[in-house]
Amino acid sequence: GESYYGYRDDLLGDVTRSFERFGLCLERDHVLLMPGFFDDTLHLSEPVAVAHIDADWHDSVMTCLRRIGPHLAVGGRFVIDDYYSYSGCRQAVDGFLADNPDQYRREKHSRLHLVKI
Repeated sequence: GESYYGYRDDLLGDVTRSFERFGLCLERDHVLLMPGFFDDTLHLSEPVAVAHIDADWHDSVMTCLRRIGPHLAVGGRFVIDDYYSYSGCRQAVDGFLADNPDQYRREKHSRLHLVKI
């Protein structure tokens, strides 16, 4: 019965409250939430230690991987939420790894992890 793919009136508020329920304060814990489409908002200039990608679709996942990958620190990781669930996500990840051989190690957890080596 819930709206799908984040089309809710106050998604930012819902996400913020979810962090708070788990004892995280966005400001104190240096969490920055950027509402909008990945193509429009994902522009990085700082190193990244962990990137949790929950984008479902091929193009969205690929945008995240391509834009974050150059900034991911050695030993840093992508946590890919939908690799085991959505074929578009899986194809994007597999294509990204084919384009970047020997740069990432796969770790199978409840979500696929890609660790930069």
